[in-house]
Amino acid sequence: MTNEMEIKIHRDIDEINEDEWNHLARNSSAFYDYGWFKTFYHLLGKPFFVAAYRRDVLIGLLPGFIVSEPKTYLFHNPKDALFCRNEIDLAEFARRMRKYKSWIGLKTFSYGSKFLEPFLNYFFFPAYVVISPRGFVGDFLFEDEVIARRILDVLESICINEKIKTKCIMWVEEENVRLTTALDQSGYAKFHGELYFKLETKWCSTEEMMDSMISERRRNLKKNFAKLNVEDIKLEFHNGTNFILEHIEEIAVLFKKHAVICGDLLGAFDVKNMLSEFCNNLKERIYITLARNRQTIVGFCVGLNKNGKLYPKFVGYEPTVSKKLSLHYNLVYYNHMMKNLETGGQEINFGAGDPETKLVRGCLPGKLMCYYSFGNRTVANSIIQKYMSFMNDYKTRLYSNVIKHKTWKV
Repeated sequence: MTNEMEIKIHRDIDEINEDEWNHLARNSSAFYDYGWFKTFYHLLGKPFFVAAYRRDVLIGLLPGFIVSEPKTYLFHNPKDALFCRNEIDLAEFARRMRKYKSWIGLKTFSYGSKFLEPFLNYFFFPAYVVISPRGFVGDFLFEDEVIARRILDVLESICINEKIKTKCIMWVEEENVRLTTALDQSGYAKFHGELYFKLETKWCSTEEMMDSMISERRRNLKKNFAKLNVEDIKLEFHNGTNFILEHIEEIAVLFKKHAVICGDLLGAFDVKNMLSEFCNNLKERIYITLARNRQTIVGFCVGLNKNGKLYPKFVGYEPTVSKKLSLHYNLVYYNHMMKNLETGGQEINFGAGDPETKLVRGCLPGKLMCYYSFGNRTVANSIIQKYMSFMNDYKTRLYSNVIKHKTWKV
């Protein structure tokens, strides 16, 4: 039949047509554009893209990675709980499981990580992980729900043939109803992964925005801008890649300085080459906001612009200058607010992490869900389901607490 769907597996991104990929991703996050994956997909596991075609035209795509090493990336613990990010640390997972063994009810966890790591590796790995590299969001590109269900159904048999034991679709926005519905209907287990934050720029001017703030937030905003004026720091905004490529040496140095402070592993790479490839692959999507002291660049934030939304991503600045002048807040938050007001942009997506900083600057939280399907359901359920229930309760309480921060007048 000419209308029959054909499912293919691609292990190299160059096997997929860029224009067809971007057409499918036209309403998705900027971190699901072909150029983003092309730049950063080598940072995760082995590429394993499950694609659906009709008449040789791409109509569905599940871009994921096979993670097979016991100490690679799926679980990561930032403080009090085990949050799902794109980093897996089985030793930490084992430690957390031992801590909660009283309600898991498995004596296995009393024997320590030396026993538990091969145990978990045996039952759960290799895993198929769907997530945008460095984008901290999971998505599934498809034209309609029928295509999505077909790919998920075929994925079951593919994983059996490939001896893949766990399927994970990480950090799915709860508002992504098409995808969450398809995953729920396919029997995937889910739990709250994290909160992400966005700022909806619904005002017509800077003055109107400030008038909408409670007095404390308005004072903080004016105070940060005043610091820049005193020190003769000017904020600039440039679309496209020309400015970045012309000043790539300075930007790479600032990026590395910031990476050392915040522990960003990208700082260990050839940053100059990475930025060049980033500019080449994403071109008109890219913008840079920067701070300049006379002729010297002292800070920058590079991000993506798509469908009226800004996605700030890579930051770098002189640490001493930033601490003194609140450069981080001015570059990442306030300058983006002003730019969106000028251009009529709809939203700024600040991603996950650092909830207090984002909430007090007017960002609204949204939920990121994690979806799992296990090959050995009996063993997996006995280990994971109670943990998922615990995490859902924990994240519900966390979600309730963080939204108490207030920036805008009612």
